[in-house]
Amino acid sequence: MRARGGVSRTSYDVTPSQQLSLLNRRFTVHKQVVNIATAVTLDEALDAARLEAALRLTILRWDAFGLRFTRRFGRVRQHFAERETLGITHI
Repeated sequence: MRARGGVSRTSYDVTPSQQLSLLNRRFTVHKQVVNIATAVTLDEALDAARLEAALRLTILRWDAFGLRFTRRFGRVRQHFAERETLGITHI
């Protein structure tokens, strides 16, 4: 498979559990079946810079954060893309 820019990449079939998630997204009304919100309450001081550094390192090391899905000829395929660590927001 050729990526944008003409770079070749290997793609893989989706697993049965991924197929189930894709079907849930396609046929549910509220489209929230794969969004798992998480909240944590801490009673102690938090080093936000250290937490952000740990999150960015996790994103770089954990393959699932680089996983991208594409549809070609009616089939969903997956491939590993460059990791992006944009979007870490402090509230």
